[in-house]
Amino acid sequence: MKPAILGGFDGTASLLGVVIYLLLTHPLLIFPTAASGATSSAISMGGGEFLSDSDNGLAASGVMAAATFTGAILPAVPFAPFVFGTGPLAIASCAVITCGIGAAVSWMRPNRGRMLALAETFGLLLAVAVVVLACALFLPGSTA
Repeated sequence: MKPAILGGFDGTASLLGVVIYLLLTHPLLIFPTAASGATSSAISMGGGEFLSDSDNGLAASGVMAAATFTGAILPAVPFAPFVFGTGPLAIASCAVITCGIGAAVSWMRPNRGRMLALAETFGLLLAVAVVVLACALFLPGSTA
């Protein structure tokens, strides 16, 4: 269960920043960039779990890789040209998917208590959004 939690959250949190930044700067690049990032993140997280020499085994590495890919790509799917594109429906769908992933990750952390797990998970996702929005003011290519 732990590799799925870590992988799913890592995928969502790390690619959420990319989705937000590209939404502000180059919305047409959201889905292809997220697909590329999700693939490399999955290989990185799964490979890192494998290389860590933990006792979790190869199956845990596969679970972490799959969860990372899923967590990373799902928020970007609404921005795919064959889904909604880059309009308000894509943005709303991305928000709903991200909240759903956050809720699922929180649910898989029963030892923290439901409310604390929700607060921690959504607090970290909010921190990603705030930092990326702040960075968008200063990074090259920004339209902000």
